[in-house]
Amino acid sequence: MIDYKKEIISMVEKMENEDFLCKAYHFILVKYRKEQDLNEKEIQEIDDSTESNTFELNETIDNAYNELEKAIFMLNSFVDTYEWNISPTWQKAMKYSNTTDLSECSKDEEISYRLLTEYNKITKTIRIARDYCFSASDELQKN
Repeated sequence: MIDYKKEIISMVEKMENEDFLCKAYHFILVKYRKEQDLNEKEIQEIDDSTESNTFELNETIDNAYNELEKAIFMLNSFVDTYEWNISPTWQKAMKYSNTTDLSECSKDEEISYRLLTEYNKITKTIRIARDYCFSASDELQKN
């Protein structure tokens, strides 16, 4: 950007003809105003672009956050349903499935049975949570 004040001052110091000096001043003033108008337009365009990009970025972050909340919900549901301090075995599951009076079975046997019989539900829950995580990750990587 040209420093118009310095230019005018240097011209004034060199000039003796006032007519020429006034013409030069008005010429420089018009150029200065045009440049100012262009700068203001550029600044407005940058502001508009930044505002648009900020909105898109916030929307992307919100969408990813929602996807991650869904994944957390699915994983919490899984943990609440299937996390116990036991080691399930197929023998315990078989004993539970062959018992007619379930009150005779231990919690370990019941949980072993549930883990084996609900395998599809477990894997589906994990896949859904994984899909939500991938969706959030893809959304964030795009932007």
